[in-house]
Amino acid sequence: MDAPVKKRKIDGEGRAFNKIWTTKYFFAEVRGKAVCLVCGDQIAVFKDYNLNRHYTTKHADRYKNLTDDARARTSEALLAKLQTQQDCVGNANTPGDAIAKASLMISYTIVKHRKSLSDGEFVKECLMAIAEIMFPEKRDAFERLSLSRPAVTRSIEDIAGNVELQLQHKVDSFDFFSLALSESCDVGDTAQFLVFVRGITKDFKITEELVGVWSTTGTTTGRDLFTKVGSSLDRLGLRWDRLNVMCKSLLGVNHVIEVVNRVVDVIRTRGSNHKQFVALLEEFETVHEDIPIVDLTNMRWLGLGDGLKRFWDLKVKIKEFCKKKGENIPELSDEDWMADLAFAVDITALMNGIQAQLKRKDVFVHDIHSLAKAFVRELQFLSNQLESSILTHVPSLKEVTPSADHLCRYSSMLTALHDEFVRRLEDFKNLEDEIQMILSPFTCNVYTAPTDVQLELIDLQCDMMLTQHFHSASLLDFYSALKEENFPNMRRHAQKMLILFGSTYTCEQTFSLMKSNRFMYGTSLTDDQLSAILRISTTDIQPDFDAIVQAQQGLDVSH
Repeated sequence: MDAPVKKRKIDGEGRAFNKIWTTKYFFAEVRGKAVCLVCGDQIAVFKDYNLNRHYTTKHADRYKNLTDDARARTSEALLAKLQTQQDCVGNANTPGDAIAKASLMISYTIVKHRKSLSDGEFVKECLMAIAEIMFPEKRDAFERLSLSRPAVTRSIEDIAGNVELQLQHKVDSFDFFSLALSESCDVGDTAQFLVFVRGITKDFKITEELVGVWSTTGTTTGRDLFTKVGSSLDRLGLRWDRLNVMCKSLLGVNHVIEVVNRVVDVIRTRGSNHKQFVALLEEFETVHEDIPIVDLTNMRWLGLGDGLKRFWDLKVKIKEFCKKKGENIPELSDEDWMADLAFAVDITALMNGIQAQLKRKDVFVHDIHSLAKAFVRELQFLSNQLESSILTHVPSLKEVTPSADHLCRYSSMLTALHDEFVRRLEDFKNLEDEIQMILSPFTCNVYTAPTDVQLELIDLQCDMMLTQHFHSASLLDFYSALKEENFPNMRRHAQKMLILFGSTYTCEQTFSLMKSNRFMYGTSLTDDQLSAILRISTTDIQPDFDAIVQAQQGLDVSH
């Protein structure tokens, strides 16, 4: 009888893990097995065919369009995510881990409160003084805190990476998302480009986070920006088919703003003049605030309106001061120019009303739609009133008793402004019926509603319990409570509407933060470091400090 053939022992063949499989198939070696970085499945045999088959059947559709650079970044991010999940919890409470975690949390707090990265050293000095008196036995532990500027910089980069990993996990549950894109220049006149994402899940949980920030130099084309946005979406795993899209010197008072800026320059940017002007205000016990040191020509409407109003309130003292200093500002004595200034003050104050309501987070597209419609009607109303010489709602203009020619010209300017806003609201026309349906589902016309929701609307409007719930709950709570099996299309329409950005608040706040950081650090702050600071400053995601500490320790994972 022949001797039995021994089974080949795969483990003894000496197969080695090939490092290129990490970027090619998104696998890593963990304790002698190939682990999928995407789904966590394990493959015992290190064989290209086995890994390729797993990737092709389960993940290729999602990642097949990645560029080489995007694939490399994605594999690095997935690998870091795996590292945070390894079973090293038993070491989490060692003194070294506690010190590392404390250093991370202090660095995080410094950024969240918009303090300088160098403040970590000051914080450590304070902690050392406390330890010296209250916890002398812990002095060595406090001494080991890593809070130098380089250490704080490394910490915020690690924290930002952890936040991005958590965001990658969140986007997997997005049913739909929208993007807010904006461009501005920093203090060095370098163009900066921001992208934020707002996504919604099946249970109507909304996430709004920074996608990326880039500096653009030289000539940057739309294709260049599109490529950068696409790369960021790929890195986060956001699919284009879930993107919900809405495509998005009016007054002619530049001659007013230029003069105001000239006067501000005389008073505020010349030290002795400014002190003397403040003294003049105190002498007459003026209660008005000092005029701002800003370039009004580059201000947005909210700041412009405030600046012009302060200038108007101080116009008598400003005229007196300029005359005393020998500054020739003939416009301050020109009745026509003063009337134009008064008109600009009143209209920018009107604009402030709508801008102030949009200068907050969590503004939805239906909010801006309602505000914009009201503003357009107000412009038409004021134009008609000025044409009839009625000055009830323009108090500054009323002070200067403008001529009929002035009022006719101002009326025409408001009409032109009205027409421009109507043109800019064209994008809303295709959305108006849908906005109305989502805002008032119980009173909207079923016959004019989209065909896929007509039957659902009838069921909805006949349900008394849902009617009561609608009047007592927020839109998010109401639509999340609708049963998927009964109202799938109504829920989908609501999701698409509720994720549209209703204002540029998020981008503008982030640009303001970006400029303050650029001013604070100058060229010493790299783009990656600035991106990390902005991500931490704007995120609502709580960093997993324990996971970051574990990742810093370095796990037994090769790639």
